[in-house]
Amino acid sequence: PLLEAGAEVWGHEFHHSRLEPEPSEPLFELWGNDLVQARTEGYSLDNVQASYVHLHWGDVPKIPQRFVAQAREFATAGGKLAQSGPFQSLP
Repeated sequence: PLLEAGAEVWGHEFHHSRLEPEPSEPLFELWGNDLVQARTEGYSLDNVQASYVHLHWGDVPKIPQRFVAQAREFATAGGKLAQSGPFQSLP
């Protein structure tokens, strides 16, 4: 995975749309600058995960390193997803 469970990262989000219905199992929580209340964010369907959040990778160099490593693994596997990762290939 690009991030370990429970990892904290910085980012920002903006959007002019909304998903209906809301996902029943969001991927993560977002905290605003006020740190008063979290809200859920992130959507998953089959082997696709999506979010309005734009991560700031500068503080966590492991994120782009893992991204490149996983892309390289995908390419060398002939475009097939590894079965051991968080994403599973479709039947």
